[in-house]
Amino acid sequence: MYPIAFHIGNFAVHWYGIFIGIGFLASFGLLMHLKAYAKLTSDQIYNIAMIALFAGVIGARIFYVVQFWEQFSGRGILAILNVHEGGLVFYGGFILAFTAECLYAKWPTVRRLLGMKEKQPADGSEPRKDISILALLDILGPAMALAHAFGRISCFMQGCCFGKPAPQGFPGSFFKMADTLIGPEDTILLPKLKEAEKTTAEAELGIILGKDCRDVAEADWQSVIAGYTTILDMTEESILKGNDFLKGNPRYLTIVKNFPTFFSFGPELVTPDEVPDVLKLEIQSVHNGEIHAKNTVDHMTHKPARLISLHSSIQGWYAGDVLSTGTPRAFHIQEGDIAECRIYGPDGFAMEPLKNPVIDLKKH
Repeated sequence: MYPIAFHIGNFAVHWYGIFIGIGFLASFGLLMHLKAYAKLTSDQIYNIAMIALFAGVIGARIFYVVQFWEQFSGRGILAILNVHEGGLVFYGGFILAFTAECLYAKWPTVRRLLGMKEKQPADGSEPRKDISILALLDILGPAMALAHAFGRISCFMQGCCFGKPAPQGFPGSFFKMADTLIGPEDTILLPKLKEAEKTTAEAELGIILGKDCRDVAEADWQSVIAGYTTILDMTEESILKGNDFLKGNPRYLTIVKNFPTFFSFGPELVTPDEVPDVLKLEIQSVHNGEIHAKNTVDHMTHKPARLISLHSSIQGWYAGDVLSTGTPRAFHIQEGDIAECRIYGPDGFAMEPLKNPVIDLKKH
């Protein structure tokens, strides 16, 4: 994907904004072309276009904020208003724009309250007081489809809806310090540091090494492990990605992973002979009792055999080391939340779930 079209000095111009602008202008032109069909004036078409633009953006943002409220809770109104950082949902924009257009068409009083004065037609006739909603929808339909087509192109260029290529080469790896370790039902402590604005938790499959080893072949990886467990791995994401206090930097990965209580595992160790097929295990990230995301081990970019073998050729393994593999997706945690990892497999296999409550040290 190629999100940035060009730079003007330090200002990045994104393809997303360019195609959204082209889409709006193209649909506006189509509406002007179809105005005679709906018996509308140019001023009315202009009003309709402006309503669709502003109501669409507002509705799309409201829908996104409501849907992903955990990303905005406690961050203030500015975080909600920062539309340029991303976060618009088409359905919300469609619902509010459709409602606003119907109000504009049906009630002249609404038009007056909004200050949308219409000029007298050039032929001296009275301006149309009521707009047929059906005729309006007939011309809005193709215009909206055209705008949405350009919107999909913008999403493709941005990579926001279609994902990004899976990372190749080595996995993104890091070490956890000893004081990050906690167990089942222990409390996850969100940092007091003012820069720490958003902590996430992610459920993962843990692999516990059973012997000291180096240079393990992928085919032999299970011969060096003691078993599997459930893991919750925490990240101070706002520092990693950047916030109002500092710019994000991928080099912060070790820092944001190593606050105290940021690594929980247990409550049980399951031996390899108890697991029907490790690649078929389903990992679930669970937030306050609801499944946030789930996926199976066979969908990992770097599977357990690769991870065990690769790291045995780098730092080596000691008996008792714990390898945390990968997650279906992280979720934002806050004061009072319960973070949970569940792992299931074929034929009714299930590990004992791992649960940890959350306390925000800024509030205590």
